[in-house]
Amino acid sequence: MLFGAAATMLHLTSGRPHGKMANTVRFIHPMLDLTPGDPIIRTYIKDLQHLKDHQVAHELGLKSPFQNLLDKAAKKRGWTLVAELSTHSGGKRVVPDGTVRDEFRLAHGWWEAKDTSDNLAAEIRKKLKAGYPSRNTIFEDTQVAVLYQDGAEAGEFNLAEPIKVAGLLNRFFSYRESDQRDFERAMEDFKSRIPDVAQCGSELERSRHKFASRACRFASARVDRATRLWKPMW
Repeated sequence: MLFGAAATMLHLTSGRPHGKMANTVRFIHPMLDLTPGDPIIRTYIKDLQHLKDHQVAHELGLKSPFQNLLDKAAKKRGWTLVAELSTHSGGKRVVPDGTVRDEFRLAHGWWEAKDTSDNLAAEIRKKLKAGYPSRNTIFEDTQVAVLYQDGAEAGEFNLAEPIKVAGLLNRFFSYRESDQRDFERAMEDFKSRIPDVAQCGSELERSRHKFASRACRFASARVDRATRLWKPMW
């Protein structure tokens, strides 16, 4: 029999989880794997070009195609895009254009749109200085998207190229925080050691039975001895 953390971890790594344990496992979602030809990317490119053909250039007019793209990609991941959600980051209140949350309402990423006429690099510096999150954030101006992860720039993506859009979204939605990565590594390490843990548990059980058997024999011998020594006084 296995006890404590070992038993819990064994339950997590074998069979089908039930009840509260199922909720513990569910947060580890499969990674997103979009291709350049995915319908949501084709629709994004088409909608964005339609707006540009009508000479729409301001942020509010151009942000809807990427917002729709991010929303559909989030749904594929089992998450939700929430627009204009106020949050506190670095001790400051900020309102990113979009926040991606899981079913537990935990934020996994942010999105911030800028005008095509803006200097994107300068605007990013302003936002970061203002306290906007940089753990997993997309800054974009409909032409280029810059992805920040773990507080540093993680890549620049040309939004006119479907392959780059797919790469951006896959990387954004596949991001895992350091504590989650550590947990998953610990899970993998534990799974590789399950045979050793199970063997240890079996040996412990055999030792327990062996000790109990010896204790019973010892107690029985003491009773027999006491019976032989005891003599009635009548």
